Amino acid sequence: MKTALYLLLTAAGLGIVCLADRHTDRWPVREEETIDKTLTLSGEPRRLLIDNLEGFVHVTGTDKPEVHVVAHKKIHAETAADLQQAKSEVKLDMTEKPGTVSIYYAAPWRCEHGDCGRQERRFYTVVYDIEVQTPRDVRPVVSTVNDGDVRVDGTTGDFDVSNVNGSISMTDVAGSGDAHTVNGPVTVHLTKNPSQTSSFRSVNGSLDVYFQPDLSADLHFKTMNGQIFSDFEVTPLAAVATAETEQRNGKYVYKSNGRQGARVGRGGTEIDFDTLNGNIRVHRAGN
Repeated sequence: MKTALYLLLTAAGLGIVCLADRHTDRWPVREEETIDKTLTLSGEPRRLLIDNLEGFVHVTGTDKPEVHVVAHKKIHAETAADLQQAKSEVKLDMTEKPGTVSIYYAAPWRCEHGDCGRQERRFYTVVYDIEVQTPRDVRPVVSTVNDGDVRVDGTTGDFDVSNVNGSISMTDVAGSGDAHTVNGPVTVHLTKNPSQTSSFRSVNGSLDVYFQPDLSADLHFKTMNGQIFSDFEVTPLAAVATAETEQRNGKYVYKSNGRQGARVGRGGTEIDFDTLNGNIRVHRAGN
């Protein structure tokens, strides 16, 4: 049975919604294509970079040495001319260089280096549902924004996984890293406990992270509308004050940053859990 930690707040939270204007159901001109490509990953740092914009990303670790990509491309457009424009403007760039394989949703209207330029109205959408088989020991740096989840299974390297309008699911993974989304839950099953600082975050979604029974870590929690649960016996940590202070009646007042902390075992590795609207659950694997 899980132990409830610290708080249940019922104050209304303001959720962040980043949904694009979608027309795909009524745009009649459609075309689909499947892209199949194998890339070579050799040398360090063994990164797999996937930067998608529309569509899901599923990554599976295997015992094979190469990276095998299958991308299902779907175009919906208002007219035949719009379809041709989509085909000429949007590509899935796949490159390999020593230590890194990169898969990138390339379009002239994507923001580069913080400069978005003028955003013209488009009468098409291009979705890439990307499935990748990769060597297990890669470092997955994986993201998407709309129309799909992010899933990573069976990798052993450190990770950096993000989404905006969708969930994150990671199973049988090792390493340390970050798993962040905005609208959706985060679920992570770890085969090895993180040895370095890690974080799991959502704005509108629950956080469920499964650790190995020998976990020793300092856990930090923040949720506005939700509860915190743990399978592990914990020792409360002192609240952390922010750098902002004020002076009242000759005394300094230190403001809390709203986070609560708990130590598991001997403590050590810093692990951060942050959600606005959702529960946080720290699971012991096997329970």
